[in-house]
Amino acid sequence: MGTQFVAFRPDLQGPFASRFFREVRASIESGVVKDQCFVEVVTREVSWANDGRIGNASQLQRYKACWLILRDLQRIGWTITWRNNAVYLSLPDHTIHADGATQKQIIRDAMAYGRADRLQASREFLERMESPSPKPAGRISVRTLMADGRKLGRELKFIAEASDRETRVRLLKEAIRPYIQLVTDKARCEFSGYLLADIWRYFRFSWANPPEATPGRTMLYLIRDAGQPNHPVMGIFSLENSPIRIACRDDFLGWTVEAFSQRLVATTSMREVRALFKGLLTSLDEAAAGIDARGLCRPSEIKSPTLETLNRLADNAKAADTERRRATEEWHSQKADESSELDRSAFGNISKDAEEALYSHKRAEQLYWILFSKKEILSLLDGRLHRAAVNAFLDSEIGTRAVRYAMTIRKSRHIGTSILELNVCGAVPPYGHILAGKLAALLAISPKIVTDYRERYGARPSDIASRMKGKSVVRPAEVIYIGTTSLFSAGSSQYNRLRIPSAIFGSESPDIVWHLMGETEGFGTLHISPETRNTLRDLIQSEGVNLANSVFGEGASPKLRIIRAGVEAILQPGHSSTATAIAQHAMKRLVYGAWTVSNGREYLAGESCKPLYYFAQSGLEAIEGTQRIIDFWSDRWLAMRLDHAPALAGLSRFRPNEWSLVPDSASDEPEEVLNEA
Repeated sequence: MGTQFVAFRPDLQGPFASRFFREVRASIESGVVKDQCFVEVVTREVSWANDGRIGNASQLQRYKACWLILRDLQRIGWTITWRNNAVYLSLPDHTIHADGATQKQIIRDAMAYGRADRLQASREFLERMESPSPKPAGRISVRTLMADGRKLGRELKFIAEASDRETRVRLLKEAIRPYIQLVTDKARCEFSGYLLADIWRYFRFSWANPPEATPGRTMLYLIRDAGQPNHPVMGIFSLENSPIRIACRDDFLGWTVEAFSQRLVATTSMREVRALFKGLLTSLDEAAAGIDARGLCRPSEIKSPTLETLNRLADNAKAADTERRRATEEWHSQKADESSELDRSAFGNISKDAEEALYSHKRAEQLYWILFSKKEILSLLDGRLHRAAVNAFLDSEIGTRAVRYAMTIRKSRHIGTSILELNVCGAVPPYGHILAGKLAALLAISPKIVTDYRERYGARPSDIASRMKGKSVVRPAEVIYIGTTSLFSAGSSQYNRLRIPSAIFGSESPDIVWHLMGETEGFGTLHISPETRNTLRDLIQSEGVNLANSVFGEGASPKLRIIRAGVEAILQPGHSSTATAIAQHAMKRLVYGAWTVSNGREYLAGESCKPLYYFAQSGLEAIEGTQRIIDFWSDRWLAMRLDHAPALAGLSRFRPNEWSLVPDSASDEPEEVLNEA
């Protein structure tokens, strides 16, 4: 299969179209579009648009957005060509490089632009963290929270020379004594006085991929070393809301039609088949019970849905969505005077009327799909159930749609509560040389995480569920599964061969394992710069379209929605496929996941009410269990690293006073600065 090209035909007119195509064609034919000089061309053209010498504001905004899109795509390796008097784009194929190091470097280079933008935007914060106060008792540098590589290297070299294993293990556990520290509001480091949140934020900037704010539930952790002065930071990790869709993960967790079909095939009797479909009905009924149906349909209609009920719900959803759009446009068009601020929704940048219409739409739409699925599954079960009927149902478009939505209902119940994503996980220099990244990945699935999560969110109402129900809804805060994606799809990963033996908890359950499930599809917003995204947002808002207002319940991935809508706005009609293609960065990543319970799939399917954890989760037992994980890491990974001379040499070369993340001084960064885990 050859290279696939998509047309890039912007909706530019008159002098804007003439100038755009002239300059793009010149850049392509001169070869500038293939090198760094293309950035200079884009900067010049964006400046021309910002000058606004030609007074068509809409065209100027489109012109600017077109150049910024091309720049962002060129940065990550897209090919820009001129043929048939038009601009064509082709997605890069990072898999053609057999050498894993080459693949890594391509992706690292692609992310460097976004990272540089974030560093520059946070320059003041980085300088403050690194610079000590001139006052005698003033602020110290955050670099005092980094281990001295020379001192630590000497200690480890001495330990490595110990003649017997018992002495080696004892000395090692004295030299390096890890513990985890949950970042909480206003909590400060006892050694530096810094807010723990600021310490975590500072070291997050050492990652190769730029930091992005993630809404929803979040727990940030520092890993500290009590064996060294000032308890330096060994690593950091964060557990956050999971992405809505990762295809291979959803299949692994049993949330796809394919996974459900496989369970049907594996059943030995039609009684079991019926039970599986009844399980879907239970999930649908629970979802319906979580929606305030007043004014939408009666309890009898929920119990036995009809086509008439579905049609009425569809009409209600459409009317509410029209009202939402009208109220949102009115809100954004009026001046932000005192009276309008009084009508502002507490959930985001929309009016109370728009918020009410948003949830009216969501209630009607969700009830429609719940009752549609229930109606079709009831129809199947009311007839004579046999294999041929089940196969025909799943082969039909309606049957597939009914099962798919039932699976979506199950996922939506757990995606923001029972499963978490390990978004950041890795070592802080110089501890990467002694595999502190693996320690972070092990601690992310420790008993302490389960108890911390339950304590922080166990009594907290769910915002969206409460709005849909019309009263406070508190869902169980149980960590059933934790997922993550590696930064690269090539080369080794800190999750490879990583497991916690059940024996350390005295359990007969299987080991806790980071399973490799597949790859992501390479979609996202990582490659689109904040400058481009803001330009697209301003463009669509100027045209009365407001797709992302930072409102709970408005929809997943507001950044992706802005980019998709903005690209469609700058292109001629009929080029939605180009907008879809531009949402790809082609940087596929490996997907890993770990269960913390032995009955995970049954719990997520509603077939089991109580999670069966591999370990005890009560206060003291959770602390002891987490310490056993640390001891396991020390015995299994750290002790092994003592025999790796290059690792000790690299660690010994690290000097905290030579470290800096401030943009100017970070231009020639040592390898340790770019954390890739």
